[in-house]
Amino acid sequence: MPTAMIVCFGSKDFDIYEVGDIMTKRGWSLNSLQRPACIHLCVTLKTVSFASEFVKELRECVEEVQKKGDGGGKKGGNAALYGMAGSLPAGPLDDMCKCYLDVILSP
Repeated sequence: MPTAMIVCFGSKDFDIYEVGDIMTKRGWSLNSLQRPACIHLCVTLKTVSFASEFVKELRECVEEVQKKGDGGGKKGGNAALYGMAGSLPAGPLDDMCKCYLDVILSP
């Protein structure tokens, strides 16, 4: 019996965020994470029946990104956002997060 319902994966050879963007365009709901760069899928009763289709489409998306070369080519969508944020040092990123929380949590 599985003990977790999150499947997380990344790559050192290509831009995993580009893969995530392409999978999202195909209708899959994946979440981007940082440090290390990765994407994850929440496995639910709804997704279990589509496991083979998910793996097939994931392979196709990885191949598409690899064919672009240069780690995935020009960044767009979440790939650009997470790539930029992941390159920031911790200090400014912490400050930005605090400011963001101050704004959304203000009455």
